[in-house]
Amino acid sequence: LRLESYITQVVTYFEEKYPGVVYCWDVVNEAVDPGSADPNTNFGCRTMHGEGEANPWYITIGPEYVEMAFTYARKYAAEGVKLFYNDFNTYQSDKCQYIYNLCKDLKDKGLIDGIGMQGYWGIDYPSTSTIGSALFKFSELDLEIHITELSIGVDEETPEQFEEQAKAYGNVF
Repeated sequence: LRLESYITQVVTYFEEKYPGVVYCWDVVNEAVDPGSADPNTNFGCRTMHGEGEANPWYITIGPEYVEMAFTYARKYAAEGVKLFYNDFNTYQSDKCQYIYNLCKDLKDKGLIDGIGMQGYWGIDYPSTSTIGSALFKFSELDLEIHITELSIGVDEETPEQFEEQAKAYGNVF
């Protein structure tokens, strides 16, 4: 299988070339999409990417590609290396629930250690309470939670907007 070969090659390369450096892998990224969800999955498996492009992993393997990727990563990753699912807009309630469902299933099978929440946010959105709701929901799974790719944008590059940006970062932290 191409998926197993790819995961084996990447993991093995880094373990041989840089032993002990990689402490976790984002095994699957952005597999959940309520807008193009496969209705036959409990986790809203993304069937499309970008501007109407088919998800090649979904087309080739089906929604099982997510579990397969974690199975192979668990098989080939060094002992103690943690495996994560990573996605954006994790604060949106429907997407949050789908991600929760996916990660619960993976955890029940011993395949996942954490969830990465991409943080492409603005000074006015999402609210810290909305972010907190997603954090609390995911924490029910007793998995590690990482805020990944944290970037809080401004509408205009003015001193006032930068001050709001600093406050927004402070609120997140």
